[in-house]
Amino acid sequence: MSVVFYPTIKAYNPDLLLDVIQAEMTADSTAASSTISVSSITGIGVGDYLLLGEFGHETCEIVRVHTSSAPSGTTVTLNANTVYAHSRSTVVYRI
Repeated sequence: MSVVFYPTIKAYNPDLLLDVIQAEMTADSTAASSTISVSSITGIGVGDYLLLGEFGHETCEIVRVHTSSAPSGTTVTLNANTVYAHSRSTVVYRI
């Protein structure tokens, strides 16, 4: 059996985050969290994709807002659990 190595694609495109809706996490979240708490849910809706953290950081990840549960109050329910833990004040971008 042979081992296949796939190349890592590296890109830098700060324009992806220009003029996007953003909020800050208001509570720490552990890995495998199904919800996050944010400073504002304005502009975040069912099925949106969110970037947790900053591009290039080890624990940065893209998650999807639950496809049938709308964000409520300051809580966003996710379609799948997070992979990494995130600390309070982590920036959340709607992408």
